[in-house]
Formats: sequence, C-alpha cells, structure tokens
Amino acid sequence: MVMLSNRSTPGGTAADFRSPNYLLEKSILNRSNALAQPSPQQQQASTGSRMQLSPEQLEVGARLVDVCLRSDRSFNDLRWKLKLQRTDVPTISGLADSDYPNLQSMGVELNEFVTSRRQPIPQELVDQFAHMQCNCAMGLFPEISRAWLTIDSDLFVWNYETNGDLAYFDGLPNAILKMALARPKAGVFHAHIHYILVVATAVDVALLGVSFSDESSQPVSPREFKRAEMHLVPEPLFKVPLDGAVVADIACTREGRIFLGARDGCLYEIDYQDKGWFRRHCKKINHSKGIISYLVPSLVTSTFGKDHPLVQMAIDETRHVLYTRTESGSIQVFNMGGDGRQMSKVSSMSAEAVQHYASSICQTMEPSNFRPIVHISPVGSTDSQVISLQAVTESGVRLYFSCYHPSPMDYAYTGADGSVDHQNAYDDGAPTKSQADVRPVTLRLVHVRLPPGLAASSTVARPMRVHLGYLPTDGYLFVTGVDEENDTLWAFSDANFPFQSDLMETLTQLPIRGRTWAIAEAGQDFDVQAYESVVARQSVNAVLPVRPPLTVYQHTEQPKQMIVLTAQGIHMIEQQRPVDLLRSLLLTHGADSREVGDFFALHRADHACAMCLIIMCASGAVNTQAADAALRAFFVYGGDPQMFFAPLTPNIPDANLDWSRNGSIAEWTHHMRSPLQASTPQQSPSMFANRQAQSPMGNRSLIGRQPYGDQQQPPMSPTAPEVKYSHRHNGMYAYFSRIVGQLWNMRVCIEKNNMIESAFLSEELAWLASQLTRLREAIDAHSLIPRPAYINTTVAVANQPVNIHSRMIGFMRADTVDSNAQQTRAQISKKHQVEAINEERQSLLCLYELVDRSAEVLSLWKILTDHQFHVIVAQLPVDIRRLLVDVPFSQLVTAGKDLCSDLITCLIRQYLGDRATTDAISERLRKACPGLYSSDDATVAKATELVQRARSMEECDAKAQLMEEALRMFKGVVQRIHLPTICLQFQDAHCYDKIVDLALCAAEKADPQHLALTVYKTPDSTAAESLPTRLLNSRMSCYGCVTDALDQLVDPSATALDARMTEQLATMYSEQMLNAVLSSTDELAHVAVFDWMLERSMSERMLKSKSPFLENYLQSRVEQGGGHRYLDLLWRFYEKQGRFLQAAQLLFKLAERHNTQTDLKQRLSYLSQAVMCAQSAPDANSVKNAEFLQELKDKLEVARIQNQTRDALKQINTRDSAAARDAIAKLNADLFDVTELYTQFAEKFDLPDVKLAIVHCAGHYEQELIEGLWKDIVDREAATGTHESSDVRSKRLSTKLLTLSKLYSNAPRYFPVDYLCRMLQRKSFECGFAPAWLPKTAQYLGISPALLLETLHKQYRSRDPLWKTNRQAQIHMMNTLLRIAGDFIESAMDFPVNERRSMATKCLDVIAGFVVELQTPTTGGELARLKQQFHEKQNVLERIVAS
Repeated sequence: MVMLSNRSTPGGTAADFRSPNYLLEKSILNRSNALAQPSPQQQQASTGSRMQLSPEQLEVGARLVDVCLRSDRSFNDLRWKLKLQRTDVPTISGLADSDYPNLQSMGVELNEFVTSRRQPIPQELVDQFAHMQCNCAMGLFPEISRAWLTIDSDLFVWNYETNGDLAYFDGLPNAILKMALARPKAGVFHAHIHYILVVATAVDVALLGVSFSDESSQPVSPREFKRAEMHLVPEPLFKVPLDGAVVADIACTREGRIFLGARDGCLYEIDYQDKGWFRRHCKKINHSKGIISYLVPSLVTSTFGKDHPLVQMAIDETRHVLYTRTESGSIQVFNMGGDGRQMSKVSSMSAEAVQHYASSICQTMEPSNFRPIVHISPVGSTDSQVISLQAVTESGVRLYFSCYHPSPMDYAYTGADGSVDHQNAYDDGAPTKSQADVRPVTLRLVHVRLPPGLAASSTVARPMRVHLGYLPTDGYLFVTGVDEENDTLWAFSDANFPFQSDLMETLTQLPIRGRTWAIAEAGQDFDVQAYESVVARQSVNAVLPVRPPLTVYQHTEQPKQMIVLTAQGIHMIEQQRPVDLLRSLLLTHGADSREVGDFFALHRADHACAMCLIIMCASGAVNTQAADAALRAFFVYGGDPQMFFAPLTPNIPDANLDWSRNGSIAEWTHHMRSPLQASTPQQSPSMFANRQAQSPMGNRSLIGRQPYGDQQQPPMSPTAPEVKYSHRHNGMYAYFSRIVGQLWNMRVCIEKNNMIESAFLSEELAWLASQLTRLREAIDAHSLIPRPAYINTTVAVANQPVNIHSRMIGFMRADTVDSNAQQTRAQISKKHQVEAINEERQSLLCLYELVDRSAEVLSLWKILTDHQFHVIVAQLPVDIRRLLVDVPFSQLVTAGKDLCSDLITCLIRQYLGDRATTDAISERLRKACPGLYSSDDATVAKATELVQRARSMEECDAKAQLMEEALRMFKGVVQRIHLPTICLQFQDAHCYDKIVDLALCAAEKADPQHLALTVYKTPDSTAAESLPTRLLNSRMSCYGCVTDALDQLVDPSATALDARMTEQLATMYSEQMLNAVLSSTDELAHVAVFDWMLERSMSERMLKSKSPFLENYLQSRVEQGGGHRYLDLLWRFYEKQGRFLQAAQLLFKLAERHNTQTDLKQRLSYLSQAVMCAQSAPDANSVKNAEFLQELKDKLEVARIQNQTRDALKQINTRDSAAARDAIAKLNADLFDVTELYTQFAEKFDLPDVKLAIVHCAGHYEQELIEGLWKDIVDREAATGTHESSDVRSKRLSTKLLTLSKLYSNAPRYFPVDYLCRMLQRKSFECGFAPAWLPKTAQYLGISPALLLETLHKQYRSRDPLWKTNRQAQIHMMNTLLRIAGDFIESAMDFPVNERRSMATKCLDVIAGFVVELQTPTTGGELARLKQQFHEKQNVLERIVAS
C-alpha cells in the first residue's frame, strides 16, 4: 500500500469508482488541478512571470497541436500531388518547368544528394575474379550492412561500412546464381539462427543459417548485427531441387516467406515448416501454374515461359501484395491475403498493354519511351492509399499503377469543376480499414510522369539507357549507363517541397564509377519504420495511414545513406534533409544572408523556424555555432505577432486564389480574436485553419479562413481585431506537434492476450522524452517565450470614442484625419501590438506546459514499461483499466494527472509488496517526472515503507520508533496525502494514537486561521460555498478518519476480522483515541467526537470527559434546535460538575418547554430532579434560591395533579375518547396551572377526584363543594362494574377511598370524616355491601371506632326517612353497629384503660337504645336475632366497664 496523490481535500473520499479494497491499499497525494511550480531554471528563463494555467487553457494548446498535426497530414498522399482526384481519369506530369525545379535557381546553392564516401571492394575479393570460370554476381544486404559476391560456387560476404568481417563459404558444389537474406519463420529454428541466407544455384536452392556474435562469441541483439561478426552454419538447413528452373530473382517477406522468380516465367515459393519430433519439411510451390507444375515435365513448363522470363519481384509489405516483372516488361499482381499468408494471382498487364495505355495518355510522346520497363517498385500505403506500384522504363519515364478499381470515394471530395475539398480529402487520420477490406483486384495505369529534359526550357539532358531503379523512403533513384565502365545516378526528391499541391522534385546527377549492380538504403531493416511501427501496434492487420513528408519527421533520423554497389566498389550517397541544408547555409553564409532568407521563403517561415529549433535542440559541441546561427535566424525571420482588421467591404476572395499550401508565407499564420469587440471572424488560410478553440486569454475564436464557398455569406461589416501569430510561435507549435505526432492522438495502451500492455516501447519513450527535454531546455536557455509587454497608459487620447474599433476604422478613412489622428493611431497601434504579444505569450506558455507535461508523462511511461507494465496496470480497478485502454496520449497529458498518480501508486505498491526499499524508484520518479511525483511524494513513499516494516513487527521500541518517524514524515506533507488511507495504514499497525495526531495535524494545516470555527459557531445557510464552509467540511473530513477508526474498534464484527485484536485491546485503543482527542485544544475535533459518541449512545462516557468544550457544544446544539436531548445532557453535565442551581434551572426550563416529544412523566421527572438539585445547591438557603425552590415544589405539585388528570382521562368513556386523546396530548405537551386544569380538563370531562385535588392544591374551601366532590367520587366508583359482585365492588371502593385518604387525611377540611361515614353507610346499604365493610374500611382510612359509632348512631336517630321507615335499612344499620361493637370487643385489650372504658360506655349507650327499641311485641325473626346479639354484646361490654 502506498500513498502518492489525492484529488480531494485532506481526508476527502476518493472517486466514486474506487472499490473499498482498492482504497484500502491506495493513497494519493492531495494535488490540485493547478500546474506544478516551475523550476528555478524555468523561472529564470525568458518566460518572465510564470503563471499557473487552467485545464481549459491547456486544452486550447492541445487543440493547436491538433491543428498542426492536421496541417502536416495535408497533401501527403501521392495521388493528390499527381492530381488524381478521380483515379479513373489518368493524368500526366513532368512537362512543366515547375515539376523539376532547381534549388540553385531558388538561392539554395546546395545539392540534396552528395557522395559522402567511396569504399573499394576488398583486395582479397578482387583477387578472386582471376579464378572466375562461368558466373559472377553481386548484391547488398543493407539490413546487416553487408555486401555479397559470388564467383561460381564460392560465396563471399563482407561489411561494406568497415570493409571487414569477410565471411567465406564454399560448401555448395554448383554455381551460385542469386542470393537473398530472409528472416526465419517463427518457431522453426533455434534462437541463434538470426537470418536465413537463401542461395539459388543452377540445380537447387539452399537455405543457410546465419548468426551473429560479438568478439567474445556471445549472442548480440538485432540492433548490433551491423557491427557484430557474422557466421554461416556449415551445413545447409534445407535444400530444394529446382527441377530445371533457373532462378533470376529472390524476394522475402518480413514473416519469412521466400519467393523465387524463375526464367521459365513461374513464381515459386520455398515453404519450410516444423513438423515436430525433430523433423522439418521443405518444399517448392509453383504459384503461377499450381498443381500442373507437379504433373507436367519441367521441359514442357519451361517452354510456356521462355518468352517471358520472370526477372524481378517486389513485395509491398504494407498491403501484402507481390508484383513480378518479366524480361519483356509485363507485370503481374499476386494477392498474399490480408494476413500475408496466402497467395493468389490477381491480374497482369503485358508490356504492350502498358505501352498502349501510356501512349494514349501521352499522345505527343513516342511509344518507344514507354518500354521496356526496367524496374518496378511498390508504393506502400504509407505513401498513397490509391497508387500501388511505380515502374520506370529505359527512357526514364515513371509509370504509376493502382491495383484497385475506382472507388466512389474518388468523387466524394470532388466538385463539379474538378476542384477538391481539401478540408476533408486531405485529412489522413488513423487507419480505419483492415487489410482484408482493401485487397488488390486489378492493375490500372493511372499516371505517367515524364523525366526531366523534355520541357522546352530544360537545361538537363533527358535520361537514356536506364537499367536499374530504386524507390527509397523519400524520392526516387535510377541509374543510366554512360559506357561500359561508368554510370550516372539520377536522384529525385520532393523533400524541399513537402506541402505543394503538385509533385515537385529536385534532380541531382552523380557520376558512378563502374557498372551498377544494386542500390539500397542503408540501415533499411525488415522492421517497419518508427512511424509505421507505432501505428501498426495499435491496429493489427490495418491499412497503415499515409506517412507525413520528410519535413515533418526529419528530426527523428539521420540523413539517409544510399548504397550503390558497382564492380569498382561501393558509393555511399547521402540525402541531405532540409534541416541539413539549412545548417549548411547557416554555417556557410550566416543567419542574415540572402541564402538563408531564400531558404525561409522556400520552406515557409513557420517550417523553417521549426527547423531552427531542431538545430538548437541538437546536442554536441560541433552544433554550437550552428545553434547560435539558428537562434538568430529564428528571431530574424520569425516575425512578431500582429493585430489586424478585416476590410469594411465584403470579403469575397479571388476566384483564382489557391487555397492550398501554395499561398504566401503570410498565409501560414494563426488568427486570434482580439478582446476589443466581438464579431463574425474572417477566414484566412493557416496552418491553424479550420479549427475552433478557446483562446488562453478568454473566450475568443480561433478560426482560420476557409474557401469562400464554405461560408454562408460574406461579412458586410467590420470584424473585431484578430491576432496573427508570429512564425516563431507557429514553428514552436509545429516542432512540438512533430515530436509527439506519432502518439498524440493514439491510445497509450493496447489489450493483448487479456493483458493491458504499453503501446510504446521503452526505447521509443526514452527517445521522445529526450527530444521534449531538449526542446524545453532550448526554450529556457534561449528565452524563446517573450516577457509580458506593457504600454504607457498615462497618455490620454483626446476625444477617444467608447468603441475603439470604430475609432480605428475611422482612422483608416481619409476623411477622418485630423491634427491628432497620427498620434492617436500610433498609440492604438502600439496598444494592439502589446495585446498581440501578450496573446502569443500566453499561447506559448500553454505550449511550454504541454512540452513539460509530455516529457514527464513519457518518462513515467518508460519507467512503467521497464517494470512490467501489465503487472502494474492489473492492480488498478476495472473502471480505471477500462479508461486507461481508451485514453489517448493527448488527454493523458492535459487531464491525466489522476491517472498517472494511480499508476505511480501501483508501481510503489509493487515495490512495497516485494518488501523492497522505495528509495531508488522514488529518486528516479522524482527526477524523471517531478510534476507527477515530487519530493513530497518521495517522502510519502518512504513513510509508507516504514509503516509497512512496522506492521510486520511485534510491539517493541523499534516499532514505536519506526511509527514515530513515519508520523513525523507524514505530518511534514500532511496537506498532500490522502488521509483516510494513511489512517488505515496506522490502523493496520495498531497505532491508533497516531491516527489522532495525524488527523489533528491535517485539520490544522487545512485551516490554520481557524475560519471553520466561526462557521460552526455562527452558521449561515446562504454561505454553503464560502471559503469558511469549505474549510469546515475539510476539517470534518479529517476528523472522520478518527471516528472511522473508532467505529472499527467498537464494532465487534469489524474487530473479529483482525486476529490480533481482542476485546480488551479494542477497548484500550478506543480509550486512547478518545483521551487523545478530548485532551487536545481543537474544539471542532471535540465536536466531531461528541457527535460520534451520541450516535453510539455513549452519552455517559461523554459526560465523564473533562473536555472544556462540552458545555459550549451542548449549548450550541441547543441553540441550533438540537432538541431536548442536548438539554437533557446539559443539565446532567451541570449536575456532574456540581453546578446544581444551573442544573435545576435548566431542568425547570425542560419541564416547562413546549415539546410534543416530551411526555408529562418526563416533565415530572425533570421537576423532581430540579427540586433535588435546588436542595443540593450550596446556597440553597438564600432567599432567592429558597423562593426558586418553593416555586419548583409548587410546580411539581401542580404537575402531579396534571398527571392525575391525564391518568383520569385515559379511563374516560369511549364515547369521548377522541376528545380525551386530544386533551391527553395537550397535557403531555405543556404544564398547566390549577385554574387551567380545572376549567379545561376537570370540569370539561367531569373528573371529581381531579377537582378535589385542584381545590385542595389551591387551598379553596367550600364545604358543600367538598362534600359534593366526595359524593361524586364515591358514586362514580360504586357505579363502576355493576355486573360484578358486591364484594368486588366494595373492595374497589375501599381501595379508592384509601388512596384518597392518603392524600387528604392530613387536611380535615378536604377529608370530611363525619360526612364520609354517613355517606358511606348509606352507600353501603344501597349497594348491598356487607355490614362489616364500613367498619373495616374506616379502620383502613384511620377513622376511630368511637367516631364511627357516634356518627352512625346520630345518623340512625336523625329524621332521615331511610332510617326511620325502611326496616331493611334499620337492620343494616344495626348489623353495622354490632360489627363495630364486636370489633371493639375483640381488640379491647389493645386500647388504653381509659379509652377502653370510654368506648365500652358509648357502645353500651347505643346498644341500650336498640334493646329498648327491639322490646316491642312484634319483634321476631331477624329482629329477635339482633336483640339476642345486642344482649350478648351488652353483657360483655358491662364486664369491660367494670374491669
């Protein structure tokens, strides 16, 4: 796991597509989208005050690069230069003087082709000619820098560069006719067989193995073959008989296929295969006549081709097409299939047909000029997508053929007048067609190019006796015979006319001593060239796009060497690149010379400035003088940016205006909008044409001119001023685009065998990075970016109009000239010039940043390629891998910092996974790409390494020291790390206290001025995007790392995943973290932890903390509407702090606070707790506090009545349940006073017991009211459950009375005993209660038996009709009195003597009255029983009195 960069604030979460596992292992340095700070060298350069560029500004620069790339692709296809807008209409060229211009006549007094040196044939070989008997042949193997010579059956090969390493082979018995060098097929031979030497003799074909080694006989790489020793395997690998065929030519493909052209007119292939089990098979296949070659005798087949010997073969590797030429000049086309592994004949054209078609095209030429054809050369798809083959006749006429039918696309870009839509037709982009889609189907002559010397004004003699030709990468060569001992080399090249719409070629004639045997380009290997290889790896089996001209890629290679082999030796012909010609002119004539000026005019100043950059960027002391001269020329001819205005009249271009690259140098400019006025832009041809972009200085158009036909209507009013970039600016952009042109819009990765690999080789990346580094160093060293320009703004312009543009237009008119016009115009012109300079400077700053970033990305890519790129990429999440496969290099440069950081993370993680130190790779990354991997990144990587080492250690002092050092390093770069992942690292190492330390440090660094605290204390909902709010969020994200770690510790399921973590350890670590935070001075950290505690129901732990910010936290939450939860915590905090009075006051507020979430029970609790706190206060006896305490008690008493009311409402009749629920809700939401309780609830719902409590609490006394309330209470309670038995009902009533007596027994006025006894006795009779119920209930209520006896006796003797007339009522009363007397008798001894005698006397008096009443004659039955019981009780009572 490693931490390198981050795209969020410290502690911020990663992107959404990150998986949790990936985040656990990944840490990214927190780097903003702003550019990296420039180096001191960069700050000292001429860039002046460097400014950070936005991604949008970089995108503008990238678009300008795209414009340059598009411009370099224009007119690349040979078809356009040959005017083949429609390939079904053949064309002709070569008759005009401009077809073969002379550089000397243009002021460039240099030859493009020069003989660099001559190398004689080694003397050992010259001596061998004396032994020749029948045959001699010579040839070249340029891919290994060898030449070969055969004399009869002896074979000689030597290095033509050193004239050494002579190899000799005489193992063949027959005379050698022809030789070729082929690559071995894959998987057939051992690795030490580097090449196959194909040797054709008069009898058979032998395949000899070729290997290379150094001086110590060790194998060498293919790059070293040219300088290594060559060895031939003594025994042929294969031998195949020719069956009488005589080989005239041999051709081989890159894949190792070997073809033979025989004089019998047949095309043969030597096919060898590995059959396994140490058996190989080799055979000869006839592709001309198929199976008939095996059935018909060779003597017969030879007669078929005796008039058409096949003398030359040419293979187009870009299209997989093979062409053959017969001795008479007939041409055949063979299709090798889209994969190059097949073979079938497609078409042919006889020499007569070629002559006929050519004569019909060039009717003024003698037909004899068109035959015989002496050489054919394939034209690859990198030169033309339409033209396939070039042939040269003995008269020097070049014939161009196409092997495709005319396509409908030939007409897609052609107008009715034959003009071509350049904007669409000339954009040769990446390949879109596969080889299978563009197979050859025919052979058509499409163009005839006549040789020089035919024009009337030509000073060159026309070529004669052409006998050999060669088509190099750029240009064409053929050899004419002067005599038997001398030849002349005709060298054609269009390198100095790269962007002309016509094919213009310079001609150089060089004398050649001896008869020419072969021509080849030195260093030409079977590998595709760099331009093709990069594209080919991107699209397998795709048609390669057209290669740009030499001017575009001349910086990538040295001057081409042409090897001409003659019997006298070897001539090495060097083709000078345009930049070589410029270097020679600068060294010879100086930068200020006319010759250099003519060169700039020839190549256009933009491209010449780019060549000056090539010279300035070249290394070596020899180049110093040339670099100084190139620098001067760069500024002398580079011009300055200008601001110009469009005309007032409609801008209608001249109908004869050539909108191609043939325009003037001024047309090669870039037009940018001025900020003065917005208007419709004019159109002008430019290397930045037809491209829209946003100016680095703002929203300004970047549109070049287009042909008038593309515009909807001409502008009818003046347009805004436009910036016309200098040639220096355009040259710098052009050179950069040419360096990165091969990969700018290509994908950086390819998928192969289910793996993602780099699309570029390490060597390519290193070379490109070095080129960009040199360009950057040249910009810095030579101050190529101007400093900002300023204008004196103190000079006022008199009567200056508001619209400057309108005033400028007015100055252009003669009728507006006044005395101040000239001065004002000069000032405005200077102002515009300053604006143009600053616009160009801003654009060049974008370019500088692109150069710098591109160099760093390439350097990083090379490092990744050197470290198993596919393994590193495999560590990325799937989404990022998918993105990586699709992203082009340009996007990686402009907006790929995050992606590069991800890759660096994986690279460092790979080192850490191998337990390797990161010092070396960190140092390499820091030097190679400091903008992507800075010294801070290296610090993070080293700290991560320390954490990784500590994780594997047991708890000890060494581990603690490592973690302390890692923490120190992390804190040093805390603003640039991805905090969550770092904290995960510490968590894995069980260093939880370090998490707190690092998180608090990150929060402090993110907000050193503590602006976030002001937002927390005074929140403003309208300032969600303000800086303090963002800082608050940043701080909280830092604290989130702490709470996340705490979550892991308190979650049993999470700790169970760690085998080393026990419950005791988890508790200890969590306490360590909490104590560390709560002992800090970071108030917001306390807030974050408090929030976490409350979410985890750890309020008790929070209240036990000694945090100085807890009170502020709770109060802040209360003020923010946090609810009673925080008030509840606050009073508990006060209580634990011993601040009882504050706790009581807060509890009182809580109880009185309107809140539907707090019920009445909780309010009673608050009040009760408030009373206790108030009583516990140190100064509770003070007057003020005593009053407060009494208020609390009163409020508590009323609240209890309110609670009683609520309970009573819960028992209310169902018919009033809705109203009762509303009343209950009100009672829960607020506290009411006694008046409100009585009127709004007790009275409304008729609650007598509540009414009684209210009048008792209020101290209000009305005897009638009190007695009425008691009666209502008893009546309602007695009426409850009428279906129940009397015993149940009587017990319920007793319970109710007992409850009320406890409340009111101490207040006799509200507990009228006399009234209650009388009322209860009456209710007892009415309800059928047992006579013993009232005495027993009275005993529970604390009513003395004497009082009850006296009260009941008075009631009986009263005039109440019930007791006077109702016999059953009388009997019930008598039984009750008997029960009272009996209870007394049973417990008489418990009474004191005086009370006992007094009570006994009262009982005797009551009984005596009833005994007298029962003496009537009618007494009987129940009365008799009562009389008997009265006598018994009377006797007992008399004894008690007497005792």
